Amino acid sequence: MSYSKKLMKVKCPHSSCTQTIEFHEVKFDGLNDKGEKIIECISCGRTSKIICLNPSKNESYIKSGAKEIRTIDYDGELPSDYLRVTDIVIFTENFFDLNHSYDLNFLPLYKCKCGQCELEKLAYKAFEQNWNEHLCIEIAKYYTIDMKGYGCNPENAVIKVNFLSTCGNEYSGIFYTNYTESLEYDQFRLGSIPDAEPLVDRISRTFSKKDAMEILKKLIARWGLFYEKILIISPYIESSYAGKEKIKDTLFSIIEQFPKNKDATIYTKTKTINVFKKAVSEAFDIGYDFLENYELSLPAIDGSKKINNSHAKLYIGVSRDKAELLAGSANLAEGPSLEVLDFKNLTTEQLNDRYLNDHLKEPLSFTKTTRNDVIFDENNSFKARCLDKKELYSFL
Repeated sequence: MSYSKKLMKVKCPHSSCTQTIEFHEVKFDGLNDKGEKIIECISCGRTSKIICLNPSKNESYIKSGAKEIRTIDYDGELPSDYLRVTDIVIFTENFFDLNHSYDLNFLPLYKCKCGQCELEKLAYKAFEQNWNEHLCIEIAKYYTIDMKGYGCNPENAVIKVNFLSTCGNEYSGIFYTNYTESLEYDQFRLGSIPDAEPLVDRISRTFSKKDAMEILKKLIARWGLFYEKILIISPYIESSYAGKEKIKDTLFSIIEQFPKNKDATIYTKTKTINVFKKAVSEAFDIGYDFLENYELSLPAIDGSKKINNSHAKLYIGVSRDKAELLAGSANLAEGPSLEVLDFKNLTTEQLNDRYLNDHLKEPLSFTKTTRNDVIFDENNSFKARCLDKKELYSFL
C-alpha cells in the first residue's frame, strides 16, 4: 500500500526540558488508524504522548530523542492522561536543498598513469552501465539478510566496477553512499580510482582558485569514504570585501559535499560564521537560532570552531591511523588568481606533530574501534560481502 510521511520535530512538553524529538508520521492512501505514541524522553526521563495517525510500532515511529513505551489505537482504547506534545515543527528531509555534486566536466582528480587519459567520466559510465537489474537484485538480497540481523552492520554501501582507460589500462571505480534501506543510483559518489596517477603528483602544483575549490570538493568525496573525520581549516571564506551572499554560497558548496552523518568540522573566524548564519536567515526567511533550537540547522556550522591566530589553510581527511592533507595558499574562494597546493599522505601522528598540535585547542579523538562496509564487487558478480578497513584502505 502506498503512503506518505510527515516529518516532525517536537519538543518534550515537560517544564525545564528542551529535548528535541524527531517523529515520522505515516499516512496511507486508504484508511488510517488514529491514536497515540506514549514516549519517554531521553533527557528528562518523563513520559508524554504524541497524537498521530497509524501509531502502530511498524508504521509511524520515533526517529530520535525519545523511546517508545507503547501505542494506543483509539478504535479499541481510550486516550491516555499523559501530557500531550504540542510544540511541533513540520519539515522536509532536505530543508536546505543540499545535493552533493561531482563535476565531470571540470578538472579531473584522477588521471591515468600514462599522464594523458582522464578517468572519471569512464568510471561513471561503467557505474551507469552496471546499475542494472542484476545489481539491484543483489542489493535486494543483502537487504533481506541485513533485516534478519545477519548483515555486517555497514556504515556505507560500496560498489566496485571495472573499466579500461582510453589507452587500454585496467582500472576500478569505487563508488559509495551511506547505507540505508533504500539505495538509489544518484545517491552514489566516486570515492576513488585505485592505481591512478598518484595524487601527490596530480595535485601538488599551481592552480587557479576555482580549480583549487573543485579539487577540494572531489577530495571531500574521497575522504567521506576512507576517513572518520573531515577538517576544513580556512581563516577566511572568500575575500575580505565579499558580501554575505557570496560567503553563504561558497560555504554551502563545501557543506553539501559532506556525506551524511560524517564528522566534519569547519575552523574559521567567528565573524565568518555569523555572517553565514545571517545570510541563511535572510535567504530562508527564518531565524537561524530557530533552526538550531529544533535541530534543523547545519551540523557543520553549529559545530564550527573559531580560529583567530592562524593564517594556514589546511584541508584534511583523517582517521585513527592515517590521513590525507591538502595545504597551500588557497582560502575557500573562487576566482582566476593562482594558488599553490600541496598534497600529502601522512600517519595521524605525523599530521598532529607537524600541523594540528599548533592549530587545535583540543587534540582529535576517535571513538570508532571497528568499521565495516558492504561491498558489491563486479569481480564477484556483485554478490554482497563485508568490506573491512584493511581492504578498504587498499582502494586508496
